[in-house]
Amino acid sequence: MDVWWLLDALRLPCVWILIFSDLGSFVAWMFVLSEFQLSEAFPATALTYIVILLGGYLVLHEHIQTAQLIGTLAILAGIALVGRGTRSPS
Repeated sequence: MDVWWLLDALRLPCVWILIFSDLGSFVAWMFVLSEFQLSEAFPATALTYIVILLGGYLVLHEHIQTAQLIGTLAILAGIALVGRGTRSPS
């Protein structure tokens, strides 16, 4: 099996940035899970769709289509509904 491509990739700084970013994300997720129940924390991962849409608009100057905006609002509504369902009664 040829693994030279992997060794070549490990020489690239962007690969190391991605590895450490992924490691940082894992540590952050473990911290979140130590503070919240999974059923409370996991819906927040859907926020990445919104962050990516806004990042594309603000950084890359992409046009947001009506269907994308409606979909984003639907995701926000779903997050709100799931979040309401996970609260423990007072």
